[in-house]
Amino acid sequence: MNSRSVNSLLPLLEVRNLCVDFLTSFGSVRAVNKVNLAIKTGETFGLAGESGCGKSTLAFAIARLHKEPALISEGEILFEGRDLLPLTQQQLNAIRWSKISIVFQSAT
Repeated sequence: MNSRSVNSLLPLLEVRNLCVDFLTSFGSVRAVNKVNLAIKTGETFGLAGESGCGKSTLAFAIARLHKEPALISEGEILFEGRDLLPLTQQQLNAIRWSKISIVFQSAT
């Protein structure tokens, strides 16, 4: 197997046991609990669910766009095999919109 065929078997995006908490004056509140997903190159992925179930929180966490008081407390986010969690803002900015982007539905 050549490296190209090996890479096509690996997920383009993989989320492993991701947890996102919100830090409040009453303590930590878990908004995303142990999410796992894998998306291969060429696949289309949609995220649907009831209002308030954590869809936007998950998407913001994957793109590393969340702000305090949100905190990724556990898990891994791998894009093209690279862990996004330890990347600096400058490193993240280099891949946002060129390799990773999110289109949010407009609420009316």
